[in-house]
Amino acid sequence: MGSFLPCSRSYFAPLLLLLILAACSSSQASNTTAKLSTVWSTDSYVLFRSVPGGYNLSFAATIYSHYHKYFFAICVFAPGSWNRDNVVVVWSANRDRPVQRGSTLNFTADGDLVLRDSDGSLVWSTNTSGQSIIGMKITESGNLVLFNHKNLPVWQSFDHPTDTMLPRQPLMEGMKLTPSIDNVSFAASNQFYLAVHQYGLHASVGSIQHQIYYEYNQAGHFTYDEHTYIALVNGSMSVFATSSLPTDSINNAGIDLPHARSLQYMRFESDGHLRLYEWNQRYSQWSFVQDIFELDYCMYPTVCGEYGICRNGQCICPIGAGDTLYFKQADIWNPGLGCIPVRPISSCHSVPAEQDHQLVALSDVSYFSFSDPDAVIISDEESCKQACSRNCSCKAAFHSSLNGPSESCLLVSEVLSMQGYETDSTAYKIAGASAAAV
Repeated sequence: MGSFLPCSRSYFAPLLLLLILAACSSSQASNTTAKLSTVWSTDSYVLFRSVPGGYNLSFAATIYSHYHKYFFAICVFAPGSWNRDNVVVVWSANRDRPVQRGSTLNFTADGDLVLRDSDGSLVWSTNTSGQSIIGMKITESGNLVLFNHKNLPVWQSFDHPTDTMLPRQPLMEGMKLTPSIDNVSFAASNQFYLAVHQYGLHASVGSIQHQIYYEYNQAGHFTYDEHTYIALVNGSMSVFATSSLPTDSINNAGIDLPHARSLQYMRFESDGHLRLYEWNQRYSQWSFVQDIFELDYCMYPTVCGEYGICRNGQCICPIGAGDTLYFKQADIWNPGLGCIPVRPISSCHSVPAEQDHQLVALSDVSYFSFSDPDAVIISDEESCKQACSRNCSCKAAFHSSLNGPSESCLLVSEVLSMQGYETDSTAYKIAGASAAAV
């Protein structure tokens, strides 16, 4: 077994961290591969190798402790550094199901990689038994690979992304990134998704209704029968045809990014931002480089919480005609947590729920996006409101006339952050038959 190598986004005891990194540094040359029939316990590193380029960084596949819970993960860090912020988790096998001390990771004789909790219960597996696997390795790009006798990958961590992408890691069509629920937890959020489609990618939000708030589309760059993938290359986040490599500068289109001076990584984070980070060799720390989406602050869908309105970077609650208050702040000390109805809206299961609802108009307020495949083409604002009134799951109707004759009507069942916009109109449901209809 190897030496103790935890990786975390939170607290490390300085003396313990020093011992960890010293042990890793002395072992890096001989731990890039593993053989079948090998077992590791908690407080063990699994595989370890240096990042090429002379950046004094290393990748490690390890079982690590985070608030007394254990995860099997891949980390990148600077050996010899005392700074806990220098350790970045780039992939985790069991992010939603941590294990306890005394758990084991078993690379079985039949080629399966199995994580079991301290009570012996199965937590995670590559499900690769009987597929002629002969070994496991961590590559120079940070990819954990189970390979066969031809040195071809049978299973690899790059095919199972979490919230982070490394350089030249392909995010294939149909794959998605899912952020953690916050900055200290590794559990996956059920709010945000970044997915690759045939001609690019889109970011969506919503646990009930997936609503697109960012889209990068290069439909004119590829033929209709080509499939694509996303990769972070030096100077761009590019969309490639599957027939080309990440080094192919011809058959790709992309978002320009600053050229890398060291190792970079992209992380889809709990607030819906896709951020680029880079290792700063001069200061021996990770530095923020760019917010890749480059959206206005108020265009992010959870910036002011549910029903909150973002105006000039400030969060307020909707106010009806005559300053009627239908909503109140969820937390008066933190307006970004959103607003809640003064009277809760009945569910579709309440009969007759629709008889207790009215639509209240809100002018000069728009939603974060109308880029939604379910947006209905309705010619006038009144028809948009009526469509919401007849739909018990609809909580707000957003009507936009920016597109001239192709006006948009978006009906949402989960109302997230709104923003001020002079040409749009909004109607949202409130409870109470005495409310004035619009």
